[in-house]
Amino acid sequence: MKHVHLYVAAMVAIAVLACFCGSCRKNGTEEPRATANDPSTNVFIKLEKSRVFIAVPPFDLKGGSPAGGRYEGRGVSDNRFSPEEAGVGVHEIVYTYMGVSASDCIEVFGARQRRAAASCAICNGTGLTDCAPRVMCEYCTGGRVRIGACMACDGVGRVRTAWKLWFGTRDCPNCQGTGSRYAQCKKCKGRAYVKCPDCKGTGKAVCKCVR
Repeated sequence: MKHVHLYVAAMVAIAVLACFCGSCRKNGTEEPRATANDPSTNVFIKLEKSRVFIAVPPFDLKGGSPAGGRYEGRGVSDNRFSPEEAGVGVHEIVYTYMGVSASDCIEVFGARQRRAAASCAICNGTGLTDCAPRVMCEYCTGGRVRIGACMACDGVGRVRTAWKLWFGTRDCPNCQGTGSRYAQCKKCKGRAYVKCPDCKGTGKAVCKCVR
C-alpha cells in the first residue's frame, strides 16, 4: 500500500512539472519570440532600379533594409546585378538579413523591348536618338601622326631638280611637300575616326530617358 502512495505522488509531481514547463513555453520564457525592437522582423526591399537596359554594366544593388544584408537572384554576384548575365525578362531579387527575407523584382529589357516615355521630346517615345556614326580621332590627322622631319628634304618639303639647262625645285616626292614624316595612328589604326561609345558606329543611340 505504501508503494501505491509513492507511485501516485510521483505521477502528481510529474504532471505539475509538465504543466509548469508548458506554461513557460506559452509565455515565451524558453522559446525565443520576435519583438518590436528586433530589426529582423522589419526586413523589406524596394530596389532603386526596377527596370534596366540589357547593355547597362553591372551595378550595386540598393534598396534593402536594414543595411548589411545579402542579395540573391539570377544575375546577382557579390550584391551586384549584371543585366547581361540575367538576360531579358523579369527577375526576382531576394534580400536576406539575419535569416529573414524579402523580395522585389527587376526587369531587364533588350533592344526590341526598349521602352521610353511617350512624352519624351527627344526620342518621341521610340527610345532611340540619331547619333553621328563616326567620331573623328583626336590623336591624329587623317589617320597619321607626325613623327619627325622628312629625311629626303630635311624638312623643307622641296627638292632641287634639273631639266636640261634649267634648275629649280619641286615638291619632295617622299613627303609630298609637307616636310614631315608620318606613321599610322595606333589609336584609330589609320581610319581617322573611332567608333562612337554610344551608338558603336550604328548611328543610333539609346535615349537618356530609358537609361
